[in-house]
Amino acid sequence: QSSYQRHHLNIAAAAIWSSSASERPALLLLGMADEAALRNLRGRARAPHPRDAVGSGSIWFGGNVSRYYDSLLAGEKKKLRPQQIETLAVHRWLGARRSTTEHYKLVHSALARLPRAARVMDAGCGVGGAMLWLEQREPAWQLVGHTVSEEQHGWAERVCKQKVPPCRFTVQLRSYDAPMGSFNAIYSIEALIHSPDVGATLQAWSRHLEPGGAVAVIDDFLADHPPPTVLREPEIAQALAAFRSGWLAVGLCSPARLAAAAAAAGLRLVENRNIGEEYQVVARNYRSLAPKLPNESEWKSHQGWFGSIARRILTVRGVVEYRLLVLAKVGAVPLPSRRRLGQIESRHMSGVGRSGGSRMACISPWYCCGQGVKLWDEMNATRTDSLSFLRLPRAIFGNYMEVFAERLSRFYEARPAAAGRFLDIGGTGSTVSGMRQVQTKFKHFAGDLEYWVLDVDLAARSVRNSIVCDIEDCRAASDASFDVTFSHTVLEHVRHPWKAFDTIARVTKPGGLTLHLVPWSYQWHATPADYYRFSHQALQALMEERGFAVEAIGIDVCTRPQRMARRKDEHFPTIQLTYVVGRKV
Repeated sequence: QSSYQRHHLNIAAAAIWSSSASERPALLLLGMADEAALRNLRGRARAPHPRDAVGSGSIWFGGNVSRYYDSLLAGEKKKLRPQQIETLAVHRWLGARRSTTEHYKLVHSALARLPRAARVMDAGCGVGGAMLWLEQREPAWQLVGHTVSEEQHGWAERVCKQKVPPCRFTVQLRSYDAPMGSFNAIYSIEALIHSPDVGATLQAWSRHLEPGGAVAVIDDFLADHPPPTVLREPEIAQALAAFRSGWLAVGLCSPARLAAAAAAAGLRLVENRNIGEEYQVVARNYRSLAPKLPNESEWKSHQGWFGSIARRILTVRGVVEYRLLVLAKVGAVPLPSRRRLGQIESRHMSGVGRSGGSRMACISPWYCCGQGVKLWDEMNATRTDSLSFLRLPRAIFGNYMEVFAERLSRFYEARPAAAGRFLDIGGTGSTVSGMRQVQTKFKHFAGDLEYWVLDVDLAARSVRNSIVCDIEDCRAASDASFDVTFSHTVLEHVRHPWKAFDTIARVTKPGGLTLHLVPWSYQWHATPADYYRFSHQALQALMEERGFAVEAIGIDVCTRPQRMARRKDEHFPTIQLTYVVGRKV
């Protein structure tokens, strides 16, 4: 065997020993099935040690994470721009817009229930990109980053002192296994995978979590149920070994394995999302192509490049998955809500009168929503063709009313007790088109905020707390005057919707929430006019270009109830609606 082969067989054996019983059959395919040999290698399981120089021109770091990231930063410094947060990430990009800040949005959403002045730890903070993004959205949070890289620590401290305004977060040169003080939350983006003992790391984090504390982890994980035929391929065994060594992925494990380790540390798995599938990483980032593992002569200057090739192979082949896992401290007393409103209910109301009117079963007599996941599953089970540019991920489909209610509940719970206002745009209906006027259709969404409606319909003048104007240019609505802005199948009727979104951005308070539902596949309906249809990507662009951080986006599919099945006119049999939730930065 070559030194390269011997080295990777040692890594493979370590990987088998550190795996769970359920993972071991797959990893035994690496060629080290002798249990006695595994016991002899137990001492190596926690920290494999690659040679300092393997192959021509390749740099290996003896398992030293600090040296690994020092070297990585030295090659990336010229690309870093402190005023452009997206350049500060050391993780993969996500989504159609190739965003490196999408991870921060996911973490922010996962930690939405934290108290206003939370103390939050970034475990493996790099140069501070995530903390810089978060402190702009949560100015009251006390953010503390941990890194073992002297270069990352020095760069973050130097740049933060020069930045205007200066950063409020702090970066400590210490292992994330040794936190100081207590935290309301700990998050880790592509860093837990470097832990030589994930169980010990979770034990340390749990000890430093306050009651009601949470842990959010975004990282690569072994699939709980990888394709069995793929696991028999020798190339997969080589790629697993190469990923563990080249990426320093000594903590690679499955979600089930992590959940078991978390349970032993007093933490409970409360969310497990396959964000690789949601963001179509295989199709978008990798073009569904799994390259060959390079030989020694093809290695580039940093071992991370070699590890990334192995990761790509494993991800495309379904052996490794990119996931967000959220853990909660078991037995902890939940943090008291700063606003005791209860949950906002996801109910449809008629809107007649001042109290919301009567409850409705569906969005309208013609359609009931929330059918997207069911229809996706039915189509996927019987599909005969699969074109990547047509296929949407299952996770994009949702029930917009449930999403809106959940996001509003989180927002109200985290918002300090104070007076505020909720704006329902187009909230009275077009009486000039023959529609019945409504007054309080979504008043229940306002919680204890003051409910206001904005409409171009002149009859809206008779409605309490109304603003009568054209949303494209509404001078009657003051700047930053509403905590929540909302519209429900309205903006398709605006001649210039981008101007409407300009107004929405102007009147929404910094830190405020905005929620909108618009048609995507829908019959023409002139009330009094009908101009546009919006894809989910269009909504995202309209939001982000106006200073909103998108917290949720999706497609809702609505079908006819049985009682309407035989009715025939211009109504489509099935409609699709797109929805978005954004936070004003």
